[in-house]
Amino acid sequence: MSKLRMAFNKGKSARFISHLDLIHVLQRAFKRAGVDLRYSSGFNPHPYLSIALPLPVGFSSTCELLDFQTEREIEINPEQMNSVLPYGISATAIYAPDRPFRDIHSIDCDVLIECPSDPASKLSALTEMLAGKPIMVEKRSKSGTSIVDISPGILSHNASETGGNIALSLRLLAQNPGLSPEYVVKAFKNTEAGSSIGNVEFFRKFAYDAESCIFI
Repeated sequence: MSKLRMAFNKGKSARFISHLDLIHVLQRAFKRAGVDLRYSSGFNPHPYLSIALPLPVGFSSTCELLDFQTEREIEINPEQMNSVLPYGISATAIYAPDRPFRDIHSIDCDVLIECPSDPASKLSALTEMLAGKPIMVEKRSKSGTSIVDISPGILSHNASETGGNIALSLRLLAQNPGLSPEYVVKAFKNTEAGSSIGNVEFFRKFAYDAESCIFI
């Protein structure tokens, strides 16, 4: 038996594939690549596949991580997987992991906010919002919805105007509790300046441990 980790990208063309569908896509890709995945026992066996911090629908990423187990010791490389993965999903590395996903502390995200009008004033309002505390927004959880202060989950931020739009870079807590950049945008939309923004694109860049080292 092998326990392996695959680092992979999820590009713009694949950003609308849901987490569950992505698991099915990866499962089929392993089968086409000749990888015998290890399955759980019981009435409804399932393969041992686990993605760190499942990506919301609509996000693209260059730092996705998948842990999987195989029935026997194997050697497999990214090129083998890329030959059977669909367009928009590509493996970058496959290796034996030496630390669990729970060690992921924070993530870097880029957010591109379309501004149909007056990007300078919107940038100023966003910068002011991010500099202030608290930042209150309605947040969903397993226990329901509540109004919470999301500012503790924002570790760093930088916003600039580019091509008439706003480019926002965020470092956010990843888990326990984690903060999605969607809630930062939601909080901005609740302001007068942010209520008229256009489309928003989300891109996850890096994952870090508690010492701010890139997690692999």
